[in-house]
Amino acid sequence: MNTLKPVSTKSGAEQMRCCRAAAMAWRRQESKEARVRLSPEDLAKLQANVLDCVRSKAGQRLEEIACALRTDTAVLEKPAADLLKAKRLKTTGAKRGTKYFVK
Repeated sequence: MNTLKPVSTKSGAEQMRCCRAAAMAWRRQESKEARVRLSPEDLAKLQANVLDCVRSKAGQRLEEIACALRTDTAVLEKPAADLLKAKRLKTTGAKRGTKYFVK
């Protein structure tokens, strides 16, 4: 004579999938709103700042450079990639362990 009703009719696995899907949709929406395009002048300034920061202390990771410049790593990915392509920077390591050096 149990009168308690289940809160949800979905199984635990189904609830997890729904929560994950909702979280992923929210992240996609948040990332679209947060996207900022840099002008060529701003990009050149950031590249110069990254180069100065790496010159002052070689072997820093992108997170450390971002902290020194008081910005986010996502903002520095493009300038760092452009400097690597132009062969003004070189790297060692992989993924989060990538360290940057002036060439």
